[in-house]
Amino acid sequence: MESAGLDDLWTEAGVYAANTTETMLDGKAYYRAVRGHQLTYEALWHIKWPMFESWLAENGHELNVEVKEVAQNVAELFKERGNNNRVELCKAVVKLSEVLSSANVQDLMEKFSKANCGNPNFKLWSTYMAMVEILLNFIRAERDGNWTLHLEAFAAMLPWLTIYNHTNYARWGPVYLADMKLLEKTAPEVYSEFVDGNFVVKRTKRRFNQVPTDQATEWINKTCKMHNGIIGITRNDQARDKFCITWSERSRISQDIRSLFNLEDDEEEATFTRSDSLPSQMRRNADDVKKLVTHLKRFDVFRLHTDLVEEDGDTVSEINHIPLVSLATKDTATSDMVSDLLTAEDMGRQQVITNVKQRLMEETVGFHDTLKKHHSKTFADLYKATVSTKQNVQKTIKADRKLLQRLLNAVTAGRTVEMVDILKHELSPIPLSLARPGGEMNSTPKAELLSILMAGLHIPSEVPKADLKTCAN
Repeated sequence: MESAGLDDLWTEAGVYAANTTETMLDGKAYYRAVRGHQLTYEALWHIKWPMFESWLAENGHELNVEVKEVAQNVAELFKERGNNNRVELCKAVVKLSEVLSSANVQDLMEKFSKANCGNPNFKLWSTYMAMVEILLNFIRAERDGNWTLHLEAFAAMLPWLTIYNHTNYARWGPVYLADMKLLEKTAPEVYSEFVDGNFVVKRTKRRFNQVPTDQATEWINKTCKMHNGIIGITRNDQARDKFCITWSERSRISQDIRSLFNLEDDEEEATFTRSDSLPSQMRRNADDVKKLVTHLKRFDVFRLHTDLVEEDGDTVSEINHIPLVSLATKDTATSDMVSDLLTAEDMGRQQVITNVKQRLMEETVGFHDTLKKHHSKTFADLYKATVSTKQNVQKTIKADRKLLQRLLNAVTAGRTVEMVDILKHELSPIPLSLARPGGEMNSTPKAELLSILMAGLHIPSEVPKADLKTCAN
């Protein structure tokens, strides 16, 4: 989804700032990225479901009446949200999930998707929604300790990890899945523990709070990195090593002391205490979803509005002529980009099968031999330029935003840098505060500009009367 417009969407909707969206898409701000994708997923469904209902009415299909009844029940329970109705709310959500997974709904949804499969924008963003579902399923598997869902979600991720050159996952992912599928026979005791949820770590009896073992290790590390910890106390390697030897024991003692003074709540969760389930956070999420829906509609994300056009004397739907475009910039993807973007999952799945066959089953290729990279094109390739005519090297145009910082560091280090002479010249071809290196304008929450311009102005309720004659009189 690189350069497809997600960063512009989040910025213009005022959900996140421009620099934050950049780090989110780079995979550095994990929790913000998950929230951003979750909100976008919900906003897309706010647009897609009414289109689905309109399509049902136009084509004479009927949706199971139970769907609306159960959905209405869930909505009412959320409005009356409280600790007393939590059990009812959980049961209603499970019921809604079962109804939406029924054969009737899934068959109609599949027909709806096939009816719009000729629209590349619809297919791209539907694929994005499916990717977010995989992510949310994987998170749920970890938080709930659901071993079966963990394997299913990882298997669904593998084609994407393979086609976009995550070589460690592409090489070892099939081996991991094969070993885990045989775990019931090879290590039944371990398998039984994993099925019971013990493949993740749970510190308290609260719900939806289990984490992978590597993340749980960071809990131990945090204890020793806090005040009076290892950070900043010494640069002597031997002293640091002695400190690290007792690292785990220090963490255990710290945990025992916190439990002794009741600083650690290990009781079962009796109230909604998760930060993302508090009323203030839920209101914020709802407001952000509304903003995203407004901008997605303005961008015409699915582009399902079609007309009939003449082609070789025949009247055909314009849906077959809709180009694949980026959300905000409206840059049009080339035919090879469209092919790579819309068939990425299928190509990734085929490559996984090929890798398993050649490297694990037939062994015609060495397991540790270099994996061939896939040069799947995305919208980002629109902004690449040839920088070496001899080698025909393609490089993404990016201005160096940290140039001034490095210059100041050089001056501080004592190097001779004539800052006065340097600052006489432009440090980039265009002002980075206004536009991107490729020339397109930066996305901003434009609606806020109106409130700034109108601040302090008095707007009369009616046009002031004047004695001067106008064209009307």
